[in-house]
Amino acid sequence: MELYLIQHGKSLPKDQDPDQGLSEEGTSETELVASLAQDYGVSVSQIRHSVKTRARQTAEIFARALEPQSGIQE
Repeated sequence: MELYLIQHGKSLPKDQDPDQGLSEEGTSETELVASLAQDYGVSVSQIRHSVKTRARQTAEIFARALEPQSGIQE
C-alpha cells in the first residue's frame, strides 16, 4: 500500500474569506500538481481530507484528475 500526503493549496486570508478557501493561485498550483500526478500514472483508491474548506477543495481537484474508485471522504 502506498500513501500520498498532499498539503492543501494556498488559501485566501481570513479577512477575505472566513472559511479560507483556495485562492486563484492555490487552485492553479493544485490543478498543476494533480495533472502531473495523473501524467505520472498515480493511482489512488480513495482521497481523504480534513474538514477545512481548502482541504476539501484540494481533494476535489485531485479527485477530478485521479478518479479514485472510492471517491473522497472527509
